[in-house]
Amino acid sequence: MIFEYTILSTDENQPVVQRLSVGLRTSYGLEIRIRHSDHDKPEYTCHTSALVRSSDAIWLARQLGVGVSELPREIRDFMSEIYGGIINPGPSDISDCFADIIERMLDHGCHLRIERGHGARGFICA
Repeated sequence: MIFEYTILSTDENQPVVQRLSVGLRTSYGLEIRIRHSDHDKPEYTCHTSALVRSSDAIWLARQLGVGVSELPREIRDFMSEIYGGIINPGPSDISDCFADIIERMLDHGCHLRIERGHGARGFICA
């Protein structure tokens, strides 16, 4: 991802970390991703992404009055106003924020594709 911004992250000092980020994917468009990193058992490291087509990302950026390269930061800033007050976000907070972003993208008429990155032993993120 380029122009990647972290929206929420669980405690980086824990053995399992979840991070919600948004950025641009050069081969597709906008990407909203939850990355599940297990430092003790790396075979369980995986991700789930919501991908927005380039044409929809361009349209959304115009609707918000920003350039496409500024769109990830705009989304991060907007969601930080809603979820930024959470002191120590947990996995459910990250899932809720991810779902909230997806709902807002659909409300704006964006088409989404869900992509799952599997862990080494076929582990699928929830």
